[in-house]
Amino acid sequence: MLYYVFVAPFVITILYMILFVTFKLMGFRNIPYEMFMSSPILLDDDKVIATKSEHFKNYLLSINPAMYKHKVSNDHDIIDRQLFIKKYTNSILSVDKKYAKMLDDYVIKCNKLLDKYPIFGRYKWNFMMSINNLEQNMPFTLDQYIIIPKVMLESIYENYKHGHFKTDFINTLIHEQIHIIQRFNQDKFDKFYLDYYKHFLLRKYNDMIPPILDKKYMSNPDSNNSIWLYRIKGEVYIPLLIYENGKIKSNAYNIDNFNDIIDLDRYKYDLGYKYDISFYHPNEVFACEMSGYIVSNMTSNICDKFIKTL
Repeated sequence: MLYYVFVAPFVITILYMILFVTFKLMGFRNIPYEMFMSSPILLDDDKVIATKSEHFKNYLLSINPAMYKHKVSNDHDIIDRQLFIKKYTNSILSVDKKYAKMLDDYVIKCNKLLDKYPIFGRYKWNFMMSINNLEQNMPFTLDQYIIIPKVMLESIYENYKHGHFKTDFINTLIHEQIHIIQRFNQDKFDKFYLDYYKHFLLRKYNDMIPPILDKKYMSNPDSNNSIWLYRIKGEVYIPLLIYENGKIKSNAYNIDNFNDIIDLDRYKYDLGYKYDISFYHPNEVFACEMSGYIVSNMTSNICDKFIKTL
């Protein structure tokens, strides 16, 4: 018995050291979960998005360190993953009280347009506010929250305080709420996509992104950590949102020859899609189409029928 009392602490210490070294060697995509437990986004009640959110965790793990500096502004290039996570989570705040009434009034307008779709009534409108040029000051979603840049809220507020409502912002809110619904019904959406977008959509891409592409991949949390393959002119392509030469653009890379690149922002016109359709992921294509139909009081029989089955 005394043997186990003396030996046990040494065994535990050795196992701890093995686990520590293993995590160090596994690379930036395998961060120990404890690192997230120190993030204010997970602990501070004023900044909680979703405690222990797998979506948020997996999204942060998917970001290549080469993209850190493009995801959140900083005085210098961020290369340390823990510093990046801290900077990222500290850049998401509770919405200033100044904008609360404005958002409430906008939600009322959105709900009037969404009344015929029961699925929207089952998901609350939850908002947070971003600073520090987070995600290039674009609105996006994490878990069940819509994140809106403070600079955008201030711009919208300048019109709101004079009694003006922006149709584009109503469209944006509905678009982002669609992403929330997609996230919690992704399997059903995926099945729908394979039929509705069969003229270009092939299947999900389950391999690791090639490093040459990953280092410029501007991952979007609204894609729910998935990438699809497109079939274009008989060839298979990997569609990606990328950041290159100071610009964000949508490209498709031939899976067998990465030098064969198609500009999706141009190609989408060949398929009849409009300028305001983001074409690098079916979640974006659908959210753009559906929010456009709703705000314009138009209908799409196929999309309407699908949404009403959720």
